[in-house]
Amino acid sequence: MSAIQETMDPTLQPQQTEKEVSSLPMMSVMQLFNLCLGIIGIQFAWSMQIALSSRVLEPLGANPFLFGLIWCAGPITGLLVQPIVGAISDRTWTKIGRRRPFILVGAFLGALALLFFPFSPTLLIAALTIWVIDACVNVSQGPYRALVPDNVNPKQHAVANGYLNFAFGAGSVIALGVAPALKLFNVPMNIEQQYIMSAVALVLFIIYTSLTIKEYKKPVKQGVQEEKPTLFDAFKVFAKSDREIHKLCGVQFLLWVGIMCMFIYLTPYIVHNIYLLPDMSTKQYKEMEQSYQKSEVNYETQNVQNTFNEYKKLLSTGKKDQIQTLIVDNNMGNYQKIALMKKLDQEATNTAQLALVAFNFVALMLSIPLGYLCAKFGKKPIFTVSLLFLALAFLFAPSLSTPMQAIIMMACAGVAWATILSIPFSILCDYMPRGSEGSIMGIFNMFIAGPQLISATFIAWVISQNPVTTTLGSSHNWSIAFLVASGCVFAGIIALQFIKEKKVSFCDCKI
Repeated sequence: MSAIQETMDPTLQPQQTEKEVSSLPMMSVMQLFNLCLGIIGIQFAWSMQIALSSRVLEPLGANPFLFGLIWCAGPITGLLVQPIVGAISDRTWTKIGRRRPFILVGAFLGALALLFFPFSPTLLIAALTIWVIDACVNVSQGPYRALVPDNVNPKQHAVANGYLNFAFGAGSVIALGVAPALKLFNVPMNIEQQYIMSAVALVLFIIYTSLTIKEYKKPVKQGVQEEKPTLFDAFKVFAKSDREIHKLCGVQFLLWVGIMCMFIYLTPYIVHNIYLLPDMSTKQYKEMEQSYQKSEVNYETQNVQNTFNEYKKLLSTGKKDQIQTLIVDNNMGNYQKIALMKKLDQEATNTAQLALVAFNFVALMLSIPLGYLCAKFGKKPIFTVSLLFLALAFLFAPSLSTPMQAIIMMACAGVAWATILSIPFSILCDYMPRGSEGSIMGIFNMFIAGPQLISATFIAWVISQNPVTTTLGSSHNWSIAFLVASGCVFAGIIALQFIKEKKVSFCDCKI
């Protein structure tokens, strides 16, 4: 018997029927909080990848194109792992539930890989470790998303997804904000320590949610042998699903080409186009750095510190044209330039983290109110307005010249991020056929993961073909990624208007 036939016969399903789903108990605020908390741990893992992976990979020799290819780990593992895990978990039941085994195993293995990654001795090992991290976190995240249609009453889908969005924002704000916050108290936190922190957080938050949530299961009909589903079965279920789901997938495809351009290239954009630092993967830079490391002379002189302070001041006021004069006037030799660049690279990385904190903080503040706004005004109008903030913010990226402008750009983009994490999934829940939530969620993820391949390969190649010269060396025009992102988001806004929004009555969660 096929998966579609099983879906049509609810007595054979380990999922709830339409009637049973509608009768799921309304969740309290505390129950919704418990449901979303594990996402904070998952977001710790993703935040480290987004903000810090380039600072590990570039010194190991990753140029823009290689960096993009390595980033393919996320979309490829998402395309392969989540549909398979989703389909299997739809028909799985263990003593600890349907989704929890996958969530827990993925988190523990992912944490081990996070611990190892920043200590990778070569680019190849680092690249392989990223693939392991992304595969494991995807094993956790796909089934985690399916907890909403599994266990939440349809009247609370918008609010529940809003809580998950809150957790995405909170996880990123905490993960990315710790190092800059500690710096204010003169307690530096290096990249290795931040990855260790993320591994611990991933495990602890996932364990908490696994211990506090309840999974609902309809007993399987006695004497009937269930066939294990295949990925092909999941595609057949998806093909027969509502047309609005297919339209939503098209919107997701366009949006995620754009959003991943930002995630992949934000840190290099700030490091190289805002702070004007050279590409650290070049042979010339690596030779200079090796000589610097072997030298017994301390080049961290007062001259370097003074130049560093003046450099930051010029950047903050947008006077980039005076930086060349600053370097010449201060008689900076090659070794002192290396010492200066190391300090500026750490400063630029902190700025990128602060930009991502602003991005996620805005999303965090809007996440829960958006659930109620969508219930009152409709999901599509709120989604449309928020996406306009994103498209316009990215459009101005090439003209930005100061670190503060980059942070403001990301804060504006955060308005859209609050909706991207919740509204598409809420619309999907409204149209999703019951009994195949994990399968549909996994296929839906393909239209998130698939576009990332374009962002990680074609856009990376375009960037690599556009070199620029900075005061301290050569680099590339990373702002191209944001122009592409803006165009894709505008296209996504147009496509969104063709989706028919399903009206679902709204009911507040109990206190």
